[in-house]
Amino acid sequence: MFTIAQITDSHILPSGELLRGIDARKRFKKTIAEINKYKPDILTVTGDIAGITGTEEIYNWVNSVIKDTVTKYRFFIPGNHDNTLLMKENLVLDLPLNDGELYYSFDTEYYKLVFLDSSTQYLSMQQLDWLCEINRTSEKNIMLFVHHPLDYCGCRFMDRKYPLKNIPEVKKYILSCNKIKYIFTGHYHTEKKIKIGGAVHYITPSTVFQIYQKPYNCVMDKTNFGWRIIEIKDSNNIKTKVNYLKEEVLNEKES
Repeated sequence: MFTIAQITDSHILPSGELLRGIDARKRFKKTIAEINKYKPDILTVTGDIAGITGTEEIYNWVNSVIKDTVTKYRFFIPGNHDNTLLMKENLVLDLPLNDGELYYSFDTEYYKLVFLDSSTQYLSMQQLDWLCEINRTSEKNIMLFVHHPLDYCGCRFMDRKYPLKNIPEVKKYILSCNKIKYIFTGHYHTEKKIKIGGAVHYITPSTVFQIYQKPYNCVMDKTNFGWRIIEIKDSNNIKTKVNYLKEEVLNEKES
């Protein structure tokens, strides 16, 4: 069995700063400690590592926390709060940028993992054409990782305010790629499962706070944070679940 741990939306701020009364760094360290108990083969970090904007100090701190994780491989993609260049220089040194975008693939025994860059809040035509070429040439089915959900999800506040900005175009490409079987994203700070054609699309909660799905305004759950484990048994059999941690917020003052 091959296992992948996914974390997303950690929103790390400069040292000493709180995010809406929450110590995001403390929760990030707790999440990594919990992941280490599972000893996954891969750790994927799917964007919004930084709280407001990415800095060298933030990425170096994240690297110091995860450098000893019990994994064979670690992969990163940027979110809309990240600085792709600084992230690449401090976390993903061996991967090139393509016209300023960080996207790449990795082969496992049963799936080709594909990582896309939606940090501009769009998926570029360059990436979508590249994805279609992988779909055409790959002998394996595809497991896709990207920061933004690739369809509207029934999460009213996030669907209304902060969706991927070219969803209709992206969906056409996803629907045309028959080898995409699973999609894993973050960004919405919630747990959700939807379908896009033949692909099962999982949204993974944040490691710092969650956003309720039904309200039209931003209503947050500040006590629960989590991460996802993906267990790949073979090319036709995966199992995934979210593991939550809980911590009361003592300081409600927003920073």
